[in-house]
Amino acid sequence: MQVVKFLDDMYTMFDTIIERFDVYKVETIGDAYMLVSGLPERNGDAHVIEITETALALIDGVRSFTVRHKPGYQLQIRVGIHSGPCCAGVVGKTMPRYCLFGDTINTASRMESNGQAMRVHMSETTHALLEPLGFYKLIERGGTIPVKGKGNMKTYFCDGHDGPNRPKLIKSEKLLESESVSSVPTCPTPPIKSRAPPKGYRSINKRYEPTKNGNNNKKLNNGHVDITRELDTLEDTTI
Repeated sequence: MQVVKFLDDMYTMFDTIIERFDVYKVETIGDAYMLVSGLPERNGDAHVIEITETALALIDGVRSFTVRHKPGYQLQIRVGIHSGPCCAGVVGKTMPRYCLFGDTINTASRMESNGQAMRVHMSETTHALLEPLGFYKLIERGGTIPVKGKGNMKTYFCDGHDGPNRPKLIKSEKLLESESVSSVPTCPTPPIKSRAPPKGYRSINKRYEPTKNGNNNKKLNNGHVDITRELDTLEDTTI
């Protein structure tokens, strides 16, 4: 139960953190937490920024995370990132899940398993997308590493931000837009107008009933009072 409570605490913290970014939680497998950006909703070239910012935020969150049954223990995680195409879709009927398939998924998993604690390990493809942006400290791992199913690969680490500048995030921009819209003054609601009851009638629960002394009622053959014409000739009155 200690392990289950520990994973629940950690994943709950992760779930809270990722709400700030344009990422999608695919699944958790044991102690692995899988995220994707750019799916199921496309976000253009912003996916690499969103997933990198999420990775750095998760590492920061772990630094202040306390394991319940081991209060003095410092939790550490590995993060692996890769960018590329993949196949995605909902699989199954009993418990349908949105799943990702392809070489990109396997390579990202290899980046994590071959990474180092509390560092973001990424492929050369992801590095090529991040480097021109100039927001991050990108360090070459040095040489190549053997990756199962991929051969030797050149990889990099992202050790945080390089300078005070930060990239624009999709959800941050949406939040600013919503705040600017909510700050626009709105017109006051006009008073509700209703028709005054016709002569010889009184209004009871939004229905017109004849008064005791009403003598201007026009009766139909079936005995009902015809007040249609009288209502049509009344002017709107604010009550």
